[in-house]
Amino acid sequence: MGHPVRRDVIRLLREKGPQTYSQILAELRLETGTFNYHLERLSGLLGRLEDGRYQLNDRGLAAYELITQAKTGVRGSARAVSKLSLGWVAGRSLDGLVNLIARPTRVFVDIQRERLPYLADFAAILLLVLVTGSFSDVQYLFTYLLGFVGQVAFVSILVRAFYRKRPSPVLLAVSIGLSHMPYLVSNSLNLLLGWDLVPQNPWTVLQPVVAMASFAWSFLLSLFAVNAVCQISKSEALVVLLVTFSVYAAFTNVGALVDLLLSLAQSL
Repeated sequence: MGHPVRRDVIRLLREKGPQTYSQILAELRLETGTFNYHLERLSGLLGRLEDGRYQLNDRGLAAYELITQAKTGVRGSARAVSKLSLGWVAGRSLDGLVNLIARPTRVFVDIQRERLPYLADFAAILLLVLVTGSFSDVQYLFTYLLGFVGQVAFVSILVRAFYRKRPSPVLLAVSIGLSHMPYLVSNSLNLLLGWDLVPQNPWTVLQPVVAMASFAWSFLLSLFAVNAVCQISKSEALVVLLVTFSVYAAFTNVGALVDLLLSLAQSL
C-alpha cells in the first residue's frame, strides 16, 4: 500500500466492485508494465473470480479501511482490526452457513477470497458430522474420514490429469467438506431414532428416503464446489464426481466381497 497506484487499485476494486485486467488499466490509465509491477505486490490483497476478474480478499478489505481512515484523518485501525476479530469471523461464518443453503454457488466463489470464516464453517461441519455419525456406529469415524480424504485426493488427481488445473488442496478440501453439510440431516435422524427421541413411525420408513435426499443434496453441493474451486465447467465437474464416486463404490464393494469371502473361509 506504500504507492499511490496500489492504493488506487484497492479503492477502485472496493468502490466499483470486481474488475477485469483491462478495466483496471483503462480506469487508472496505467501502462501494462507499471500495472503488472504493482499487481504482483498486491497479490496478497487480491483474489480472482471464475471469470478472471480481480477483487479484494478479506485482507484487501481491511487495507481499504486503513486507506480510507488515513485519507479522512482518522487515526488508528479499529475498524480494520474488527474485520479480523472473532466477532467478524463468527458473523461471516453464520452468513456462510445460511448461503450454503440459500445460495450455494456464491459460497464456493466467496471462499476463494475469504477463507477464514469458511474454515470455521468447515471445522464445525466436519466435527458435527463425525459426532452425529459415530454415536450410532463407532466405525463411522474411520470410514467417513477415509472417504473424505479419498474424495479430495481423487478429485484433485482427476482435475490435474484431465483438465490441467491445479486447485489449491486446502480450498478443495474445505469446499468438499462444506458440501457434506447435508449428512448432518441423515445422521441426526439416525441419532434421534437410536435414542427413541422421535416416534419410530413414520420416521423409520422415511429414514432411507432422507439418506438418499441428503446424498443427492451433498452431490449437488460438491458439483458447485468442484466447478468453482477447480475452475472447470459444471459438465466437467460432473464427470469428475461421477468417476470419483464410481471408484469409491467399486472399492467399497471389493471390501465387502473380501469380508464375505473371509467369513466363508473361516466357516469351512
